[in-house]
Amino acid sequence: ADGLSEKAVCEHTPPLKRQRAEAAPASQDMADSAVLPADDGCSSDASAGGAVVPPPPLLPAPEWAGVIERVKSAIVAIRVTGVRPFEDSPAGVWQGTGFVVSLEDPQQALILTNRHIISTGPIRAFATFDEHEELPVFPVYRDPIHDFGLLQFDARRLRFTPAREIALSPSGLRVGAEVLVIGNDNAEKIQILPATIARVDRNSPEYDDTNYQDENTFYAGAGSNTSGGSSGSPVIDRAGACIALNAGGASEAASAYYMPLDRVVYVLEWLRQHRGQAPLPPRGTLLTKFLFQPFDMLRRLGFTEEQERRVLADGAAGGAGAGGAAAAARTFE
Repeated sequence: ADGLSEKAVCEHTPPLKRQRAEAAPASQDMADSAVLPADDGCSSDASAGGAVVPPPPLLPAPEWAGVIERVKSAIVAIRVTGVRPFEDSPAGVWQGTGFVVSLEDPQQALILTNRHIISTGPIRAFATFDEHEELPVFPVYRDPIHDFGLLQFDARRLRFTPAREIALSPSGLRVGAEVLVIGNDNAEKIQILPATIARVDRNSPEYDDTNYQDENTFYAGAGSNTSGGSSGSPVIDRAGACIALNAGGASEAASAYYMPLDRVVYVLEWLRQHRGQAPLPPRGTLLTKFLFQPFDMLRRLGFTEEQERRVLADGAAGGAGAGGAAAAARTFE
């Protein structure tokens, strides 16, 4: 991982990191095998004359096994070479994860990943599929605000890996949802980490040593303990749909942070309807960064009881979630 840390609100806030791996370990399989003890047939159990019972195989739960089988062919390991520094992107080599989200035109199939994986500068990138096929991929969209982007590849060139896509389901992101984060964790192709969505109202993470920060969106949080290389991994629910995009995590804890997919769906639908047309999807910013704060914090900043009552009344009339946020915006106009 990049070793990035969040701008701490207090001294005890754990540092956060973006989860792209800067370089793949050389000969990882050989390095791993070097630390395994040799089996000389003289274990303590065997010498005692007792029967050695092998441990049961670690198999996924039956309801997850079919889901994993359906989606794994759509998940890729991405290797990116940034050829020169540009704006907020350095030169270098790093790895991440992505997954196929559109096969409508196989010649121009689309892969979703994080913006900090694609970067904003000139790159050379390759995607490694489930059956170890490597294809070149090309950036076609980098979001100007949020941490996602799209790569394009020619799915007709796949020979061994079935061409599959993963459906996006932003409405599935809710507290208590059981998920699997499937990706290139620790630069290992296809690792599977379980988690339960703990919250969906976290402010977007802030990283210290980068110019780019996501903003004006909630993030979801869960204890999936993802690490470098897992940026861009799909967060898969039991129906096999992706409900969020893994983006970062805490360096000293298991906490991981997932980006919601509402804007991703908007951009993807626009590109499908205007394929090959310019300009890119209409996107922009108010040049203002909004933060989600509780009423108790706002009271310290001068928020009055009357304003609180108006926000609560408008929120109840407009409904929870986006309606409540819109009501709050109207209150401050």
